[in-house]
Amino acid sequence: MPVFSTDPKGFKKIDENSFNIIWKDNHQSTYNSFRLRVICPCAECRGGHGGKIGDNTKHINEPINILDYDTVGRYALNFTFSDNHTGGIYSFDYLRNICPCENCKEDAENNYKA
Repeated sequence: MPVFSTDPKGFKKIDENSFNIIWKDNHQSTYNSFRLRVICPCAECRGGHGGKIGDNTKHINEPINILDYDTVGRYALNFTFSDNHTGGIYSFDYLRNICPCENCKEDAENNYKA
């Protein structure tokens, strides 16, 4: 597994479909709102505590937008999506591991398939 920073330098909603994080190692990750919603890590979306990411999100259709977000302590983000889902706590470790950029994409797809 590659060594990289999971501490954000900054983050912001670019528009209703995109969210950007710049990490302390200056790597930049831009996430699609629909993709974030489909791979929500909460128990409801996993189909229970023993389920896998994406097990219970196949019914979700585009468009899904990010309406708002908030920090969870110093370790995660919580998003409010346009389907009124707010249950996911997206740790910075999780978000960095699923970075969709070209350099990270293959590792991200192998780590978390939805």
